Amino acid sequence: MFIFMMHMIITKSSSEMSGYKWYLVHQLVWSYLFDLYVGLWKVVPLWPFYIGYSAGIFANAPGNTTTLQLVFPAIFSVGMGFGIYISVVHRYAQASPFSIFYQLYSNMVIRIVTYIVIFIFIEAVIMVPLLFVVPKQDDLRGAMTKDYPVLTEVFRRHPSIFGFEATDNLIIYIIITIYWDVSLVFTTSMFCFMLHMIITKSSSEMSGYKWYLVHQLTWSYLFDVYVGLWKVVPF
Repeated sequence: MFIFMMHMIITKSSSEMSGYKWYLVHQLVWSYLFDLYVGLWKVVPLWPFYIGYSAGIFANAPGNTTTLQLVFPAIFSVGMGFGIYISVVHRYAQASPFSIFYQLYSNMVIRIVTYIVIFIFIEAVIMVPLLFVVPKQDDLRGAMTKDYPVLTEVFRRHPSIFGFEATDNLIIYIIITIYWDVSLVFTTSMFCFMLHMIITKSSSEMSGYKWYLVHQLTWSYLFDVYVGLWKVVPF
């Protein structure tokens, strides 16, 4: 399917999609890499614990290198989201050909450098906590087998086990905090974008109704911000 879709997008796209088709290719490649990795990884979760092991290419991964298993899906996940984001930005720029934003966007150097900086920043936000917060397997083994001796044999049979203690509230809090912070940044960006589009790009027929849309959007955003700042940690 990946090869077929690539062929269709690259060779069968209309001339009007000469630029946008490469954004579709970009999204498709990230999605394929993620699916391919997950298929080769073959994660087996060990509920109700926050741990799992690989039944695929990492099945015999040695000791503390198991945390690296999480690096690739994190990279690919950010890549998929980033691909969608820059596609939306591209469509927005094409819809505003006389704006200052379009002039900046048309400069390929500025566009590429900006995308690289944003991508690296988002990856850092995800990867730094992932590499330094998720416990090493030796520590995880000691903590889990102490409280749950039945896991001793599981750790022995599956050296690729990764995860964190079910009782480690600090790690759970950090992970949830990162999730909410990233979500809050994304929500704020989308709110500003939607607000701009509704107010400045609405047709004259929507001169009155657009303010009802702004009213709805504002309440929705305020709710999302509150939940993001609240950071509920479920038990």
